[in-house]
Amino acid sequence: MSFIRIQDTDPLMAATFLFSNYINEVAVFEFTSEGFTIVASNPSLRFISTFYIDKNSCVDFNIPQSHIVSLSLPLFRGAIMAATPARFDTMAISFQAPDQMILTFENSTPSGPVPNLDHQYVLDLSASEAVDLPLPVNTQFVTVKAQYFGHVLAELPFLPDDLVCITPSSWDVKFSLASTEITLTEEDGQCLNLGYDDVYDTEFYVVLQPRMFFLNLSFRTTANVWFFRTDNMGSLMVVPTSEPYAGYFIHFPRMTP
Repeated sequence: MSFIRIQDTDPLMAATFLFSNYINEVAVFEFTSEGFTIVASNPSLRFISTFYIDKNSCVDFNIPQSHIVSLSLPLFRGAIMAATPARFDTMAISFQAPDQMILTFENSTPSGPVPNLDHQYVLDLSASEAVDLPLPVNTQFVTVKAQYFGHVLAELPFLPDDLVCITPSSWDVKFSLASTEITLTEEDGQCLNLGYDDVYDTEFYVVLQPRMFFLNLSFRTTANVWFFRTDNMGSLMVVPTSEPYAGYFIHFPRMTP
């Protein structure tokens, strides 16, 4: 039986809150032998957002066969919130049927976790398909300290659907719209760029809307926000969390002004 046990549910709660509030109330959950991913998208938005938890961040992890399902994020969050007053130590996710996910909240004992059957929830699932996402080009990337990325978001004009041009060089990175340009430099410790020496075709475009979604992402990390080009000429934004082996991946298609 496929089975996962998680000790810290805060990263999951944060991700499902962001996705359901700003992207979509229904997401695709992909469980594989290496970890699991929540994939959220919306036809009105120009990116696909994912939250990934590696198996190494789980107390127990046994997924012998992949599961790809659609699930209501408010229902998933609601089950965890309903169990929170009981002060559980771990949450187990299991699949006893293809169309059902079971959440079991447990208390630790010397002999191992004991399920609190008063706080066990069965969530209905819908079948889904894997989301094919491009791979990053690891030879070139830009990292921006989280607080400076938050500054960029605060200073850029709040205009929906405006393409933000990101232009890295070997010593700085520019975030620009038609009316505004913000420059972060390596010298001031605001960014770090790799692979952009003597490279001329460096600019790429992203849409940083909904603005509150991206501002919230900048608060989820104390480290850096990473930007990569992808193998389909798009771009990828990576936001690691304070939890090891977990992070957000925002995939942008190739966009031109």
